[in-house]
Amino acid sequence: MKSLSTTILAGAVLSHCVATLQAFGPPSPATTYTFSTWSTRQEEPASFSFSLAMSLLEEDRENSLVRTDLLGGGSNATTLTAASASFGQVVPLKRPSTTTTTETNEYLIPSSSLPVVTDSLQQESRQRNLAVAVTSILLAISSYLWQFTHPITPVQLLFGMQQNSQPISVIGNNQKPTVVDFWAPWCENCKLIAPTLRQVEEEYKDRVNFVMVDGDKGESWPYIEAFGVDAIPHLALVSAEGDVETALIGPIPKHVLEADLDVLLDNAKLQQTQSSQPPQALPYRMLDVFARNPEGRRVHFQ
Repeated sequence: MKSLSTTILAGAVLSHCVATLQAFGPPSPATTYTFSTWSTRQEEPASFSFSLAMSLLEEDRENSLVRTDLLGGGSNATTLTAASASFGQVVPLKRPSTTTTTETNEYLIPSSSLPVVTDSLQQESRQRNLAVAVTSILLAISSYLWQFTHPITPVQLLFGMQQNSQPISVIGNNQKPTVVDFWAPWCENCKLIAPTLRQVEEEYKDRVNFVMVDGDKGESWPYIEAFGVDAIPHLALVSAEGDVETALIGPIPKHVLEADLDVLLDNAKLQQTQSSQPPQALPYRMLDVFARNPEGRRVHFQ
């Protein structure tokens, strides 16, 4: 009996030594030892001697390898790697991060936030577009009817041209021919030719000066005397140099005024190029106020 007990004890001690060597042998890279985790190789088939050896090993581990910081409690427990344990060293615990990292893409729009196109939304869009189209048509018709029932009168047209008129001092100073229109609000013929003058002004406004002179204003009398005006409407056609070429009195057809302006523009080009070619005569001449006084033909105003 004593021999049997001795044999069992010797077997247990031998198993204990083998297990100890296995525990402190070269571990796998992922094996660590902490006070709460003890990872070993896959367990061998259970036996009495092996269980006894493991119990002794666990007791030995709790007493000698792992310590708990008394000041910090369990939170400051230390851990041993297999390499440090072989030299009896204690390595500070590297606690795993408890922060959960979630990878998100700020440029991605969650599918739940995307609008869902339904038949009702499409129907609302069609109705909205139809309402906008109908409103635009109604506004256009209303604008046309307003202009038809409230047309711009010739007097309003003349006053508008007067407001946009260039100053009379522009004559002979910018190398452009000039049309000087003497008019008055009570003049019926002035009202008659107002649309024609407006069309011609729009056509030649970049090449010809258009000056309006209201004969009813007192400050206009010096200009009336300088041009020899005795009836209105009076259109004085002035060359780029400032010479009064002719005066067209009364309602003037559009093509007549355009023909004279074209010749004045051609003569202005000859003057700018200093050509030796003589200037052309106007195709339509009516009243020459300065026929007996050629020296007064050139006008100049400050």
